[in-house]
Amino acid sequence: MWPATGRSGTLNPMVDIPPVTIAATDLRPNTRVCGTFLVRQKRRGVGRTGKPWLQLVLGDRTGTIDARIWENADSYDASIPERVLVDVEGQGVEFNGRTQLRITRITLHPAEVDTTEWLPRSNLDPVDVETALRDHQQRLTSAMLQRLVGLYLDDREWLHAFCRAPAARTVHHAEIGGLAAHTLSMMQLAYLVCDHYRQQGVVVDRDLVVVGALLHDSGKVEELSVEQSFEYTDVGRLLGHIQLGIDRLDRAVAAIDDFPEPLHLHLRHLILSHHGEYEYGSPRRPKTLEAMLLHQIDMLDSRVGIVTQAMQSAGDETWTGVVPALNRHLMTRSPSHADDTDTA
Repeated sequence: MWPATGRSGTLNPMVDIPPVTIAATDLRPNTRVCGTFLVRQKRRGVGRTGKPWLQLVLGDRTGTIDARIWENADSYDASIPERVLVDVEGQGVEFNGRTQLRITRITLHPAEVDTTEWLPRSNLDPVDVETALRDHQQRLTSAMLQRLVGLYLDDREWLHAFCRAPAARTVHHAEIGGLAAHTLSMMQLAYLVCDHYRQQGVVVDRDLVVVGALLHDSGKVEELSVEQSFEYTDVGRLLGHIQLGIDRLDRAVAAIDDFPEPLHLHLRHLILSHHGEYEYGSPRRPKTLEAMLLHQIDMLDSRVGIVTQAMQSAGDETWTGVVPALNRHLMTRSPSHADDTDTA
């Protein structure tokens, strides 16, 4: 059942300005826009007067739009589910320093299409991902860890899913292929960080940190789905990626004769402690140098991903809106990057 405004979904009369088709990250205030977007999330709210309103998070390959429906909210709440495509018209407005879309027309997209085409995706090619992972495998000095990594990479079903999985639903590297991008970045950082400290005489097992970077989020292959949107699977909600990663590691180790138990224990600790603190959902805090380095490398790469994503969404604005994961506004460009005039 569609609202009383009619099957067209018109909510408000529009000013006589032709709409422009835009990508999600191109939304600006005072611009009338139209486009086809995926409903990533939906939430009903109630104003001070008791009038309901509807918040939609709309997305495409470039990012997401924070949208509002102010009229007939309950009717639209009933007729528009999450994870469907909608054709939208609306007006960009500024609210609390952030750009929102005030929806003035919305209809379900009539065609049956693959909704994953509206999800953000990394530009990494799966062939290049496998090549990079196997290069890292060959750089390991431990034959036992080489064998372990080989079991992961030789599992074609797992590797295919790994190359498609996001690293998170929304926070960082939330894109198809995001897990591979995050993992490869962390593995490269592991070499740089460990080599830096080894040159200073610090005794650190580089192989452990590198393999820990590969394994730390491996459970997200099973935790998150990319069928229609980035959503938790049943097993993901019940167990979580840390437990799923431990389970896969245990199965792989069981397939290798005489795998050293102390090495198995340390790898399990790397996965269990990579979130760093109990308040971050870590079952254990890091208790070895390698675990501490892995946690800090994970924090570094995830934070760079959060900041980069926020800056891209801000477009030409000097400041982002409040970034929930960091609870602050971010300046999109450093003063040091301003155009300088060469007076020499």
